[in-house]
Amino acid sequence: MPPTDFELDRLAELLAPAGILVRPHAAAIGLAAAPPTDELAAWRAWFAALPDPQLVALLGRLGPNPLVVSIAAALAAALAAALGPRPAIRDEAPHILLKGMPIVDRIEVWTKLPALMDGAQRILQIRGEAKVGKSYLRYLIHEFCNSRGRGHDVRYFAPSRSLAYIAGDIVAQLRPPITLRARDLAHSTDRAWASSTARQVYEALRHAEPPLTRWLVFDHFDRVRDDDAVVFFAVLAEQVALAASDPNVTHGPRLVLIDHGVPLPDVARPVAAEVVVSRVTVPDLEQFGRRCRPTWTAADARRLFEDVRAAADAAIDDLQRAAPDVSVGDPFMDMLCKRLHALLQPEPTPVPEPTR
Repeated sequence: MPPTDFELDRLAELLAPAGILVRPHAAAIGLAAAPPTDELAAWRAWFAALPDPQLVALLGRLGPNPLVVSIAAALAAALAAALGPRPAIRDEAPHILLKGMPIVDRIEVWTKLPALMDGAQRILQIRGEAKVGKSYLRYLIHEFCNSRGRGHDVRYFAPSRSLAYIAGDIVAQLRPPITLRARDLAHSTDRAWASSTARQVYEALRHAEPPLTRWLVFDHFDRVRDDDAVVFFAVLAEQVALAASDPNVTHGPRLVLIDHGVPLPDVARPVAAEVVVSRVTVPDLEQFGRRCRPTWTAADARRLFEDVRAAADAAIDDLQRAAPDVSVGDPFMDMLCKRLHALLQPEPTPVPEPTR
């Protein structure tokens, strides 16, 4: 089975910046010339044109390294099986995810996902303080679905204040494509149009090809201000909830709402769960580090935490001095992820001195 659209997208994102690594291997096994640039569309088209055996051969030549680990996580069962058996299903949150993104134990989120996939729940609300890494959890959800095999399609939607854009973005990613009904204020109100649009989007999700369970991750839609967008989300959540008790619905969509800020309708609350994401602590870093490197210690974790905290505070001070009237977010998590990424790289192997 060929890679899905999502898998092709991830391959392009992962390997386009690493073209200098891929091109020699592609040439060595006689593949069509790899794109000479890092343009994502060109790489995606190149991967789509490769037969499965050639793609598997290319991945085999690239491994083992962290990039291949990331690619394998993004590929579905057909290609993963060609590289070897999938690892056993994990009961704990992983550390190395798509694009090599480090996520420090978010076990509180990971343990909520099985009920969303196989149980009665259909909606997960994720809350927490600003800048604690909630947006990165989309990678965790991708990894969870991939670890359970094929049959699930995760789509991420960034904040937007326009209902027309929100709904259009969803249906643009579905096949077959549909055309949303235009707003007709002469015969309906904004609320009626929003409600109708939500039902149309839900039906498109249900009947899209191929038949997969589609996970929609909406990130920071707490910024939604339009009444029609609020109605849209409420009706969409209602439709998703009603499908949970309908035996005729075999691939009902799932909703993940990160800092959503819009109350759910009463009918959706029995099938919704909530999790609060907290800030990373020194013990979290200690556990993360030990799984990446056996030599990692509690002192290493504390030193890393304090170094990043000091660097983040200094950056905040610099920004506030430069623009005292501008609200400044905490860059701690962004800085921490960059530092943690180094832990995911293999430790260098000493090169022996040549003998004379």
